[in-house]
Amino acid sequence: MTARARARIGCAWRIGVSALTAAVALGTGGMAAASADSGRSGQADGREIITAELAARQLCTPTDPDLEEVSGLVVTGEAMYAIGDSGSDHQILVLDADCAVVGVLEVPVPTVDVEDMALGPDGRLWLADIGDNRAIRESVRLIGIDPQAPDEAIVHELVYPDRAHDAEALLLGPDGVPIIVVKKPLGPDGVYAPEEPMAVGDQPGTEPVPLAQVGTLELPVTDTPGGPIPGVHTPAVTGGAVEPGGAVVALRTYTDLYLYRVAEGEIVAGLRGPALHLPLPERPQGEAIALTADGAAVMASEAASGPLPPLDEIPGAVQAALAELPPPSATEVEAGSGEPAEAADESNGPSTGALLAIGLGFSVIAVATWAAALWKMRRDRRG
Repeated sequence: MTARARARIGCAWRIGVSALTAAVALGTGGMAAASADSGRSGQADGREIITAELAARQLCTPTDPDLEEVSGLVVTGEAMYAIGDSGSDHQILVLDADCAVVGVLEVPVPTVDVEDMALGPDGRLWLADIGDNRAIRESVRLIGIDPQAPDEAIVHELVYPDRAHDAEALLLGPDGVPIIVVKKPLGPDGVYAPEEPMAVGDQPGTEPVPLAQVGTLELPVTDTPGGPIPGVHTPAVTGGAVEPGGAVVALRTYTDLYLYRVAEGEIVAGLRGPALHLPLPERPQGEAIALTADGAAVMASEAASGPLPPLDEIPGAVQAALAELPPPSATEVEAGSGEPAEAADESNGPSTGALLAIGLGFSVIAVATWAAALWKMRRDRRG
């Protein structure tokens, strides 16, 4: 190969790399721009979203390395309980107000991938063993542990009606009915609940509990900084919580918090209504959320191979949701307790904004490739 040929190839390679970099940048930026309006007091998936700026403060910063992968968090008047996901979900750590570990509850049954935790009306800590990154699990599980008698556990096996899903959010209201929101970076998230009446305090049966899809949820892409890939995974639901009175539900992503009002205990109906959107402090991989009895939202993040991030608190988050959001209408409440929703499109394709961004990215690559080819043709003619 001649020096001239090597130079041509090297130049073409540099153009291609620049084009790819531009495509990725435009793709990410285009996704954010396509949905920016819906994340700022607009609409997403037909639902109104009201953005508010509530001040967050750092509650405390953990120092124990066992808290590197916090995925579930429960805050009571006595203590904070934290659990990690796959690989560190064999124990629940008990924290004091300074984030110091003051106790350990060993999980007495095997786990696969615990991704959330909620306090049930029965006083048990319910571990949501629902993570499934490869979408291969035949069933998922809820594991109930009494903090006062942690040597035994209640286990409910659950099975999806369609196929395996990766999920990180468990919503558990005062009625004890478990609701799971699956995790998708793009496209609608499925909302699942038991097909037949069932509460976590019930005696487990010998067969898995069938789930039914009772709704869908599609959060907007936002420009809030943070997360594993900034600007890309902002719609993915990574945790959920219900305030102790059952009037407000929280869903969080890596970067943002969404609060919904609930009437008559109908969480599914509440998720069909408007949301209060609160941008969160920038953290490497925020996955845990808890709502306290005094109305605060408390968030935790995985360390993502960096230093342990602090726990953040937004005081008055529940009160803000109650003030800003109207309660679900009687029609919405009735619909929320009715028949299971029609399953979402299994294609789970990207949203319109994402498709636009992808198209822009490929366009940039095509133009760059054409320019490189034209340059080469002209050089050949001159030679």
